[in-house]
Amino acid sequence: MNFQGLNFQAWVYHAVHGHERGVPRLALLARGYMQTRIKLLFLCALCFVGLALNNLAVVIDLVITGPEIDLRPLRAIIHLAALAVLIYGFIWEANA
Repeated sequence: MNFQGLNFQAWVYHAVHGHERGVPRLALLARGYMQTRIKLLFLCALCFVGLALNNLAVVIDLVITGPEIDLRPLRAIIHLAALAVLIYGFIWEANA
């Protein structure tokens, strides 16, 4: 189903997981890190950056490239890297 030439699933995904909620959260995490220098806040902010890049890759995959090019492997790598940073932060803080 197309909505004005764009993939409807991409519109729904962007509406549900839009950047309008993620950017303020990223800014709050970065500000919190700058004030307290708690490394877990920094790693959470890095995770949010990775997840935002993953969302951008989803929009590029579904809207711009279409079914001709499959970006799922790239999206999975970005998602895995973002979550790996967060898990590393949790383990690091647990051992500290």
